[in-house]
Amino acid sequence: MLTEPQKNFSETFIVWNDYINLVGALIPSNKGRASVRGTIRFKNGEKLSFSSKTDDCKILHQKLMSLCQFIAKLYGTYVIHRKGCVADSINEASFLLKKESPLLN
Repeated sequence: MLTEPQKNFSETFIVWNDYINLVGALIPSNKGRASVRGTIRFKNGEKLSFSSKTDDCKILHQKLMSLCQFIAKLYGTYVIHRKGCVADSINEASFLLKKESPLLN
């Protein structure tokens, strides 16, 4: 029996209010590994960026979620979490763009 290739999912984490704007992403690579990239902007205009080395996807997910929950609690807000499928090819990416195009108008 043939199995379908495993899909990769990117995850976006947002902590947002008048005092802090944090956007972080868990970006999959291959074989269950991923990396993290993100930015934080504070009310005073200061900006920071953060990133990680490629590591186990589950471990990075747990660390990023814990960090975002801690920061959200500190600033009296919530974590917004979104998980989306990452295209494996150009054709799949084109299909996903066509599928999402009504949202772009």
